[in-house]
Amino acid sequence: MTIGLQIVDGATPVFEKLERDLPNVLERGLLSAATYAAGEIRRQVFARFGGKNNRTTGNLANSFTATLLQSRGGNIAAGAMSDLIYAGIQNRGGTITAKGKALTVPIGMGKTLPVGARARDVPGLVLISRPGKPGLLVRPRKKAFDLYFVLVKSVNITGRRYIEAAAKEAETEVIRILDEAAQGGINKAEG
Repeated sequence: MTIGLQIVDGATPVFEKLERDLPNVLERGLLSAATYAAGEIRRQVFARFGGKNNRTTGNLANSFTATLLQSRGGNIAAGAMSDLIYAGIQNRGGTITAKGKALTVPIGMGKTLPVGARARDVPGLVLISRPGKPGLLVRPRKKAFDLYFVLVKSVNITGRRYIEAAAKEAETEVIRILDEAAQGGINKAEG
C-alpha cells in the first residue's frame, strides 16, 4: 500500500502550526491516557486482592500514578508507575528469600499489628522455636499469647497479573483518548 500527500495552496501555515503544537498536544494526551490507565490498575488491584477496605491493598492501588517520560531522541512516552518495591512481584509473582536468617511474615495485619510494622517495631516479642517448623514471634499474655510473625526462609508470591488485566481493560479508552488528543491538535492547527 502506498500513501501519498499532496500539499495544496495555503496549507503550509497549517502544517507549521501542527509541527509546532502537536508535540505538546500529544504529551497532554499521553498523560491523560496514563492517568486513565492508573485508575484501571487501581480497580484491578482492588478486584484481585479483595476489596477497598484492605489498607495494604489501598497502599498498592494508590501508589500508581501517571508519569510522563521523555527519551533523548525526542520521543515521549507516559505510563502508570508505582514506587512501591513490592508492586512488581505482586504483579508477576516470584520467590522472596531472606537475606539474613529469616523473613518475618506478619500474621493478622491491621488487627493486632499496624500495617507496615516490622518485628523490631513491636516491643515485648518472644521467639517460640518449633523443631522442623517455622519459628513464631509472639507477645505473651497472662495465660496465652498473641501471634505477630512467623519466621520463614522464603515465601512464594502468586502473581496477580493486575497490570496486564488493566492494560487489556483500558486499551479501547486509551486509544480513544489519544485519538481525541491528536484530532484536537489537528483542529487547532486548522482553526
